[in-house]
Amino acid sequence: MAQEPLRAPTADDPGCTARVLRRDADAGARCRRHRTRICQFWAYAIDDRPWGGPSPPAVANVFANGRGMEVIARQLMGFSGILQVDGYAAYKPLARDHGDAIELAFCLAHARRKFVEVYIRRPSRRSLAK
Repeated sequence: MAQEPLRAPTADDPGCTARVLRRDADAGARCRRHRTRICQFWAYAIDDRPWGGPSPPAVANVFANGRGMEVIARQLMGFSGILQVDGYAAYKPLARDHGDAIELAFCLAHARRKFVEVYIRRPSRRSLAK
């Protein structure tokens, strides 16, 4: 089941961070602040029902010690199709290294943030008009 979303022609890749207790007891004993490390949960999801696609809805949650490109490449090994992603910079080189196998679809909510940042930095009279 964990590989099912990656067999589909489209997949969504939202992720979130999680603090995990360190196994090294000495690191925690020295300083309370360093008892945890930040890891990543990845959720690969598919749902082709809205457009009558071939894949049943499914989600695979994957835990990883980091968010580096090597981690993503290992998880997506063998995947080909459209991958909906956020604006994380590691996806572009990953897709480029896989030739035409992976096509990236960027999340519009993340793209909208860039417009908001520009608006905040340089508001125009037209954008302020009501």
